[in-house]
Amino acid sequence: MNKHPYFSTLISVLALGGLLSTPVLAQDDSTTALEEVIVTATKRAESLQDIAMSVTVMDEQVLEQMGAVGFFDYATSVPNLSFGHIADGTFTSNGVQIRGIAGFGTTGFYIDEIPIPESMNPKVIDVLRIEVLRGPQGSLYGARNMGGTVRLITKRGDPTMTEFKAHATAGTVDEGTWDYQGDAAFNVPISENAAFRGSVYYVRQSGLYEVEVDNPFVTGDEMSLKNVDEGKYRGLQALITWNVTDTFTVEPRFMYQKSNLDWLPYGDHSPDNFTNFRRVFLPEPNEEEWSIASLTLTWDTEWGNFVSATAFLNRDTDEREDFGGFMNWFAGVLPGGTEDYIAPMALIIATNDRDQFTPGNPLCFGF
Repeated sequence: MNKHPYFSTLISVLALGGLLSTPVLAQDDSTTALEEVIVTATKRAESLQDIAMSVTVMDEQVLEQMGAVGFFDYATSVPNLSFGHIADGTFTSNGVQIRGIAGFGTTGFYIDEIPIPESMNPKVIDVLRIEVLRGPQGSLYGARNMGGTVRLITKRGDPTMTEFKAHATAGTVDEGTWDYQGDAAFNVPISENAAFRGSVYYVRQSGLYEVEVDNPFVTGDEMSLKNVDEGKYRGLQALITWNVTDTFTVEPRFMYQKSNLDWLPYGDHSPDNFTNFRRVFLPEPNEEEWSIASLTLTWDTEWGNFVSATAFLNRDTDEREDFGGFMNWFAGVLPGGTEDYIAPMALIIATNDRDQFTPGNPLCFGF
């Protein structure tokens, strides 16, 4: 089975309020020049032009222009980065490879300074920029970053301003139906040195595939199910930025996302086959729910900047895959078997409850 790329035709966009990040290209009355792009890929704030490594950076405006919602949307624009499902299931099988170095645990995935499983797909909401470092990055991010590192840098609270922005998009999908997204983010000062930043989102992605079942013993007649791989995603983030002193900052944060997929997003035999034929039928609902509670401490000194990021991740997945189609095919090719044979129904159920604690060891962030 092959996964078909997901394409959406955007038909409407609504943006309310808010501030856009500085674009990479800036133009005055006479000349067009490249502005300086600051990244923290090397554990210090540096100009992208001064970093002696291969880094791809996409800021907020670039992500907004490409309509990026999740990992698959922006990953296609990163050189030498490939991805795909390398095992059974959907939520836990996503694999990321940089420069062809494949396998679980070979590419690091971070939200700010917090490592998360590479199979997770956090939605790109209220993100300042994305940095992709080609590996190996063992000296900076550990041995599990042999291929490289993907970092989502989120926005921080700002005590000097009040901000609100919202987006709504809707579109149609070839071989599918409507999909839409709504999100909002806001920044509210709490005091002269503290601010609360929050965001919420809901994403509905249309399914592409159709399942036709011809099993009179189960359905009584032929049954057709359309857009079986429809997905729904909802989530939120809450962050407090407290500048205790001019050099010491405390940031507690909570992130949450829940995802539901009605069916596995695969096509039989070829990528352009949008109809899967079945002699037996069992639903394949898939669900993922994760949350991250974290505390980040930042201390600026004359020797350098030190960051301590403590986090607790809880991730629950429930994935189901209908195995009856394979069993029916296998029974048909056995001696004496026929293609009209209806094998017993079979369902693979995989559940996982993962807790991950990241201790907040101070890391040198820059000198």
